[in-house]
Amino acid sequence: MKKTIISLAIIGMVSAVVIGGTTAFFSNTETSAGNILTAGSIDLKIDHTAQAYNGVDCMTCEVNIVSDTNNMVIQKNGDDITPYNAKLATKASDWAELPGAEWIWGEEDRPDPGDRTEYTFKNTFTWYGPIEKANLEFSISGDDNYVVYLNGTEVAENFDGGVWKDIHTEDISDEIKQGVNEITFKVKNSGGWYAGLIYKLIIDGDCEDDYFKSNCRLWGFKDLEEGDKFFDFNDIKPGDWGTNVISYHVFDNDAHVCIIIDEDEEEATDPSLSEAIEFLVWEDDGYGVYPGNYLWQGKVNGGDLRFQFNDVIGSTDNYVGLFWCAGEIVEGENGDLSCNGAVMGNEYQAKSMTADLIFYAIQSRHNDEFSC
Repeated sequence: MKKTIISLAIIGMVSAVVIGGTTAFFSNTETSAGNILTAGSIDLKIDHTAQAYNGVDCMTCEVNIVSDTNNMVIQKNGDDITPYNAKLATKASDWAELPGAEWIWGEEDRPDPGDRTEYTFKNTFTWYGPIEKANLEFSISGDDNYVVYLNGTEVAENFDGGVWKDIHTEDISDEIKQGVNEITFKVKNSGGWYAGLIYKLIIDGDCEDDYFKSNCRLWGFKDLEEGDKFFDFNDIKPGDWGTNVISYHVFDNDAHVCIIIDEDEEEATDPSLSEAIEFLVWEDDGYGVYPGNYLWQGKVNGGDLRFQFNDVIGSTDNYVGLFWCAGEIVEGENGDLSCNGAVMGNEYQAKSMTADLIFYAIQSRHNDEFSC
């Protein structure tokens, strides 16, 4: 019996040692946290960077932008903020007026006395072509200084005070660039009860009522919207011709790109003008010069034309050049293109055609068999 008790005691001691020993093991943990799988994206943008009609280049005829609630407030006291639409300013009866423009500020109602807040306002506009004149008229009220920038270049400033209620005029023709422009006004409230900005920018391209210049459209890369037309002609004659440079950009991923010309046969006359208009399409370098080799030449004639560009590298510029002729395209010995209108008969008088230009992009990875 004694031996049995001793054995049980020994077993109890061993158990205690084993249990206590479980806290003595070394350990180590490695964690890879926040693992993510995100699907890629395809974003297709289209430019229309150049167009000509019978040798006349497309250009902007006039731009007229003003201070209104479409202007964006982008900074407060020199610090970037989440942009928001400008507010209409509370104004006094003796403030200057500019027809079509409104007094704006970064907040509603009047600022408190002693409020010396500075706001920066931004607006954008697009310009293509030569400039006859570009006048910027503006006024500030209740402010002691202002700085005006066009595309990051200072075009006007006053830090001396005493400028409120006056209309200031600046010629900013030299600072306007081809494409998208950005104008910003940085104005500071002097601490009075009123504060505001009013301006009008008018740019004259001197189109002299030219129909083509007044109706053509050029734009930088964007998502196409209603009204973005590459062609808009209402008085085509035999021998008329034109050129276009269109570019496409696929962002983030490589892709196959399709350009489809789809005539709307329900809108076409009989005979359709598409039977008499010849097109020549080529891959371009952005300058609109025919390189001597083309992707396609012919007439739409009620068809559904498809051009496929494989493995387009993401985030690169890619251009397509186009020449059209009311008649027959003639290529000269030096590669120059001209139009012979003699083959276009009287049966096409007052006839028309309507077509959609469709741009489509699809991933190229794992998609070797794709066809437009």
